[in-house]
Amino acid sequence: MTPKPVDPQTLTASDLDFEKSNISSVPSASTTSTSIVAPVLDANDDLHAPIDVDINKIVDELWERRTQNPIVPRADKAQLQTVEKLPRPTDSLPLEEVVDHTQSILKDYSRHIQHPGHFGFLAPTGVRTDPMAFAMTAAANQNCAMYMGSPVGTTLETTVTNWLCELAGYDMSTGPKGKLLSGGSTSNLTAIATAMCHHFGPEYRSKGIAHFTAKNGKVPVLICSEAAHFCFQRAAGMLGLGVDNVITIPSDENYSMRMDLLKEAVEKYHESHGIVSIAATAGTTLTGGIDNLPEIADICKEKNIWFHVDAAYGGSALMSAELRPLLKGIEHADSITMDLHKWFYMSLDCSAILYKNPNTVRSLFTDTSASLKSLAIDSFATSHMFFLLGPELSRRMRALPLYMAFRHFGMDKMGRNILFNVKTAKYLADRIKEEPTLELVYASKLSVALFRRNLPSTFNYVQSDKTPEMAEDDLNNYIRDKVEEEDSFFMSGANIANRPCLRCMIVNYNTRPSHMDQLLTDIKRIGDEWIKLHDTNQSK
Repeated sequence: MTPKPVDPQTLTASDLDFEKSNISSVPSASTTSTSIVAPVLDANDDLHAPIDVDINKIVDELWERRTQNPIVPRADKAQLQTVEKLPRPTDSLPLEEVVDHTQSILKDYSRHIQHPGHFGFLAPTGVRTDPMAFAMTAAANQNCAMYMGSPVGTTLETTVTNWLCELAGYDMSTGPKGKLLSGGSTSNLTAIATAMCHHFGPEYRSKGIAHFTAKNGKVPVLICSEAAHFCFQRAAGMLGLGVDNVITIPSDENYSMRMDLLKEAVEKYHESHGIVSIAATAGTTLTGGIDNLPEIADICKEKNIWFHVDAAYGGSALMSAELRPLLKGIEHADSITMDLHKWFYMSLDCSAILYKNPNTVRSLFTDTSASLKSLAIDSFATSHMFFLLGPELSRRMRALPLYMAFRHFGMDKMGRNILFNVKTAKYLADRIKEEPTLELVYASKLSVALFRRNLPSTFNYVQSDKTPEMAEDDLNNYIRDKVEEEDSFFMSGANIANRPCLRCMIVNYNTRPSHMDQLLTDIKRIGDEWIKLHDTNQSK
């Protein structure tokens, strides 16, 4: 019997029982002509039975707490350890009991990285469409390895990655060129693995690095900035290049790769060892530095070196017309990493690896087995085989939350929020410049500002064995810790030139200039209190 059409706007819980009723209406084997006794599932063991909870209420309670103090809850380790030591569950528990217990843990111990005063790390904010979209993702439960696994999931992923490729300035006439992975480390690993295939040729997949290095015993190198993310060393270790063969180029005053030293390294290693890739960074995690993408692109083109851009942080600046010029040259990259769960405001976890031409990565991951050939039912399905664009096979439908958020908010609106973050960081830097007790260490062109509280020239440290510089370092370490302890703001630790400083990374659409004003007020007060306590001139 065909079910009565249901208006999605008036969907009720009873309407959701249609599938269950279909299951129960299937004739049992015992009605057929056989002497074999069919097993009967106990009704209490039915995993398909609906649950009676108000999911919206649960989500809303958690969402509202995201911006409340304390930012970093003081975890009761003893209580958390009781959770670790819970016995393996064998019998079922009432759902209300499980939900209440889980809610209490999340409420008490979740770090509120969405708080407008959370300036540490690269904290994902998440947008309001995420809880609904993630619930829909789980309910649909699509495996997006390939088109046959999920036509709708792979289509959405093609749509979203095409939007990102267009954002990067890629030629969109040759089909899908991207894949959604778990994080920037996996995306960068995939990019360098693809660069290996480009460097050695398609036989790299079957013969391995040892085959190609046996003649001269020299392993090729990977070049990146000394400010690049440490995941490149991890990738080199996993891929057999070796961490020692990652050549790091010192940075200039803007925390970009020094081009003179990069050119020297290219001349030194190109013929003698070979260069797998030059991995540029568009937004270093510590300072927001951006490498000279156009000039690096020219070097790579001339030497036929794979040009990768790690834009895990800075890639979202492309959504702002005012900020887009900062990433000029990214369109020439052979591969690009963008983390959607960083400055695109999305919830964890989602990163994109984008390719100017996907043929190389497909040659790395293509299998010639009969089972794979049977999956290529037509050219459209073949073009949607996402497991040919990266290492992951079975994957959830990561594209759905992005698809909904981008369509609802629009990239232009999101880009204006990105620009506002940058303007807020500049406001902080300008405020620091006008304050005589503060020193601006570095203000990036993105949304990072680093600064330091200075000591008065008359300061005489009660710890006479320490230099004035050491005393100032103690002061700034104390300020950072005390700010976190007071729960209104959080700044992750940062060292510049081996000295601690205060770092604000603004990647939260809730952060306003008023938060900057309050932060500086707190820093001045905390600093004054420390100085009064530790200056022999004032403590007498």
